[in-house]
Amino acid sequence: MTDQTTRRAVDPEAFDELVAVTRHFAEAVPRRLAPALDTADPGAIAACWSGVCEIGLERCLAPERWGGIDLPADALPALLEELAAGDAGVALAVLLSNAALLGLAGAPGLTVRDDERCVLVPGGDVRETAPARLSGEVPLAYDAAAADLLLVCAGDRLFAVDPEDRGLRPVGLGGQLGLGATPALALTLREVRGVSCGDAEAVTTLLHAGVAAIARGVARRAETMARAYAEQRHQGGGPIIVHGAVRDMLARMAERRLGGTVPGAPRLAAALAARIGATDAAVVTTTDAVQVFGGMGYMVETGVEKLMRDAKACQLYPMSNWLAREWLLELER
Repeated sequence: MTDQTTRRAVDPEAFDELVAVTRHFAEAVPRRLAPALDTADPGAIAACWSGVCEIGLERCLAPERWGGIDLPADALPALLEELAAGDAGVALAVLLSNAALLGLAGAPGLTVRDDERCVLVPGGDVRETAPARLSGEVPLAYDAAAADLLLVCAGDRLFAVDPEDRGLRPVGLGGQLGLGATPALALTLREVRGVSCGDAEAVTTLLHAGVAAIARGVARRAETMARAYAEQRHQGGGPIIVHGAVRDMLARMAERRLGGTVPGAPRLAAALAARIGATDAAVVTTTDAVQVFGGMGYMVETGVEKLMRDAKACQLYPMSNWLAREWLLELER
């Protein structure tokens, strides 16, 4: 596979078409199934993943020999933002699949079949306790139950792990705050065999840039919903969009959306900074969107409170923004 850390030429017309297809899919499937996805309904998740596979998003960074599109890594955030405007959990699943394939593509001798689902497991307290043997705990592993192959971060290295390894013990975590379309597990590894795939920086950079893009998609959807509601909800003789406080909240939503972008081909520090800014902005924007809806804002039927939960989950995954700031400070010393 071509080195994904360098920029490759992408046909602008073809990429614009892929963005448009992704936007249409997000509106037609995940957005329609959002209530079921929020409860991790298996049928809704399967329907979404089938559509994701049909348009090639689950392995868009993979080489053609693996059934992929072979996009450069810095093209993925634009697609994730569109997906997240439909459902953030679906976008996270696509991110974790592509991040895993990015890590595997540079490993000599490792191949992935078209029908194999690969998922990245970042973070946690996993270490190499013996050559090619991993032990430790991962308190939160999104989408790991769906994987045919796990790519596990152990310190600054990556390892491919068989989910059927007898030393790997998954535990379901039950209900989630947000990102319901990507069910989470806790993992315990006891001398699990892992195949070394290289270092973790490229996939970690992509992960944080991707979470930033997902947060931007959530915030954009919340802003759209809040504006539409403010235009059609009448109170005091007219639509509430004429009220100064509502107008101020909507203006600030637009200001946050336009105030920053996920950097192209980012290094890790830039990806962390983008993720912190985008997730913080998404939490404020979705909270304001709930406020615009007033008493209806916390009702599940409106769908806007789900966006607030998804935004908060982005602010915490794969680490809290507080820890991300500490890491950023160390990288920039």
